[in-house]
Amino acid sequence: MPALVFLVPTMRCNLDCITCGIRHNMKLPERRPPGTQFEAEMPWDEWKIIIDQIGQFHPGVLISGGEPLMSENTIPIIRRLVHKHGLYVNLGTNGLLLGQYARELAVSGINRLFISVDGFGAV
Repeated sequence: MPALVFLVPTMRCNLDCITCGIRHNMKLPERRPPGTQFEAEMPWDEWKIIIDQIGQFHPGVLISGGEPLMSENTIPIIRRLVHKHGLYVNLGTNGLLLGQYARELAVSGINRLFISVDGFGAV
């Protein structure tokens, strides 16, 4: 059984950090297998099926991206993982959208929030 599941609701991001491996995959054609659509997102109906399958194993969950808060599915994913399946959920974000989503995150049931910092000032 998996002890930790890593979910990526979106590969889109509102930053361009040099330390980000996803950034490199999106910009370098040789790292994009034919047919790869990094900008595409899975529909909510498919997320529900995956979440319910994951829930039966009771793993910890880390949600990251891209910037996960750029996906309209992230908060519903957290709610379903926590409230329906009782899972421990972590969210990794660059923090730029926290002001917009703070209230929703506070009541989502999320257990831990990680903020990735690339530097100070206009980096």
